[in-house]
Amino acid sequence: MADLGFAWIDIQPQMLATPEVRVHATNLGLGVASVGASFGLPDGAALDSEDSEARATALAHVAQSCTHAASLGASAAYVI
Repeated sequence: MADLGFAWIDIQPQMLATPEVRVHATNLGLGVASVGASFGLPDGAALDSEDSEARATALAHVAQSCTHAASLGASAAYVI
């Protein structure tokens, strides 16, 4: 992406999870603009589920995704 002239990337929650990968992205000049916080929901989890446990699992995933995104400097998160 950096070779194509991009400076900002949009990630999924599991991306840039290790310090080594974060350093590599930084060294390439790639900043995180946003995270698709609902990507990679655990099996059975759904934000629109009638099952309160499934909803709680999905909400916890989205919250953790937002925390991860904030730690990377992202200014936005979105849910699909």
